[in-house]
Amino acid sequence: MLPFVFILLVAFAGIQ
Repeated sequence: MLPFVFILLVAFAGIQ
């Protein structure tokens, strides 16, 4: 699967 969703989730969690 494309790691796009994973990267987005990690970025979102990192921002919080």
